[in-house]
Amino acid sequence: MSTRPVIGKPIVPKLNEGSTRSERISLKTLIIIATSWDAFVVAFGMSYDPPFLNTTGLSSPPTQLMTAFYANEAMFFHALAIPFIAVLVYATLRICEVPRQIYLATKFTMTTSFVLASPSALYIMLEGQNSTVFGVLWIGLALGMLSAILLIVGLWPKRNPNQEEMKLRGRNLSTLVLWAGVIGVLSATIVGAYASTGDSQWGATTTIPDGALLQATHIHVVIAIIDAALVALIVKVFKADKYKGIPGLFVKIGLYGTLFGIPATTIATYATVPMGLEAHNGIEVFGAILLQSALFIMYAIMAEERKLLGSRSPLAIMKNLMTFGMLFILFWVNVVVTLPGIYVALNLTAFNSLPNAQVFITGHEHILITLTALTLLMLIVRAYKVKGRLNHVAGFTLTAGYLLSTAACIPFIFYNWNVYTSPYVPYIMAGIVLMIIGVVVTLVELGLSKEDQAHEDEKVLAKRELENKIAIGVK
Repeated sequence: MSTRPVIGKPIVPKLNEGSTRSERISLKTLIIIATSWDAFVVAFGMSYDPPFLNTTGLSSPPTQLMTAFYANEAMFFHALAIPFIAVLVYATLRICEVPRQIYLATKFTMTTSFVLASPSALYIMLEGQNSTVFGVLWIGLALGMLSAILLIVGLWPKRNPNQEEMKLRGRNLSTLVLWAGVIGVLSATIVGAYASTGDSQWGATTTIPDGALLQATHIHVVIAIIDAALVALIVKVFKADKYKGIPGLFVKIGLYGTLFGIPATTIATYATVPMGLEAHNGIEVFGAILLQSALFIMYAIMAEERKLLGSRSPLAIMKNLMTFGMLFILFWVNVVVTLPGIYVALNLTAFNSLPNAQVFITGHEHILITLTALTLLMLIVRAYKVKGRLNHVAGFTLTAGYLLSTAACIPFIFYNWNVYTSPYVPYIMAGIVLMIIGVVVTLVELGLSKEDQAHEDEKVLAKRELENKIAIGVK
């Protein structure tokens, strides 16, 4: 007697279930290409800034290029930001499980966005406004927004009460955090697109009300929410949403704080447009929640990583300098970004009239962006489970570089901000050189790494999960 076939829901292939090895390698290749392009744009931009400009004679762009650069700063920033967003999207596709069709569509749209938008923005900055190039730029930016929409669809966690990861009403908690982050970044992009309709850099002939403030909200929301999304990706890479006991409690508190902080910070930032400075206090409070939530998660992961190394000392994690450097950023950002930001916020009225106000605004953003970019790069290395001597070299130079340069930025901003005479500039530049070396070494080791290196770590993780289950059974 034959049995009737069981008819059920079709199985939707996931990235980690059905992707071929060639697809994974192509994703890693895209990460290397986009990061290399970003490094080139950074190096290009540095030639326009002191102490390189008109001091050594080695790098002195013509006056007409200088005029074009500062008249089209938005073009430079977008030429830099789009490749970074592309790397962030590639990392998300590498780390998270998404339906195969959405994975392929997202990778294609984001890559096309990066290829079209970033070179177009650089062309406009150097050669002036051109309607055809503007059209290409907007097509690229629109495709980037489309990739965000695809991620929103692909990352929505289905209800699964039986999952081992932390959940909220049956849905994966860390994925919910990441999903909220993508929505936050997309909303900021839409606001930025509207603000561009009143900006002459984008070809506008008339201004719009509160255009400058809308641009500021766009920048702040993008940076803040990307940082929050990176916390969710870190949790996924370390599988921290499976932790038990005190570390698990810290991770859960951190994820709930991040999930609350993303929409709260976004709304408070947008509220500055109709409410002005009255809404600024909300930004400080909710931004602090995001940062402290990251600290909770950092503590839990460091504690668990220390156990894997078989040591009681919290400093044992420094044996893996890449992992330590990435996690330590979550603490360091409070020292060099949050504390100076709180100080300025408490003295905002007086500070606005000081001569170093603009220096603080610029430096504040640059420090945060730099630490965000390094966090993403180090996280990608961890996601691909890269090991070896090059990993130690890269981890040391990246960590030493960001500690030196960002620490020197604080006295530079508040005590002596003259770029030609300040005694802190050499330390800032030395840190930048170390970071550049670290980025190059990281890209080399990432290109040489193989997927097979993950097996040993997976065995260790499986052993830890088994021990946790046995411990729970004994209790």
